[in-house]
Amino acid sequence: MNHRDADAIEYLGMFAKEGWQRARLAEHHAHRQALSKYTLAAVILSEPVLDVMRRQLRRISVDTKISEEDLRKSLQADVLKREVLEGDKATAAARQVSRAEGRALRKSKDEEAEKPAPAASLESSPT
Repeated sequence: MNHRDADAIEYLGMFAKEGWQRARLAEHHAHRQALSKYTLAAVILSEPVLDVMRRQLRRISVDTKISEEDLRKSLQADVLKREVLEGDKATAAARQVSRAEGRALRKSKDEEAEKPAPAASLESSPT
């Protein structure tokens, strides 16, 4: 282990007393989990990302109609490895991504419901 390597120092800091008290190990695990190949594959195959990819492909090839399902099948067959699409870890990552999407949708719906109604138009004010 190189004492000048920043990554090595960070890993050692997680095991120090201060690291345990600040739950740095749990933060590190959550970070690694978010960047795992299974989670990244699930994010790539999520509807919002597929919509953005489809939009970009339409800009490149204006005359071609690409459906979301065609794009998903192409990614699964040709781009992503089978190991990140199948198995327990892939299923758990897909579930985690879909739950996060649901939370984001519920949160945005709640925020819309809390917005006050627009004020009456200014035309009815006395002149």
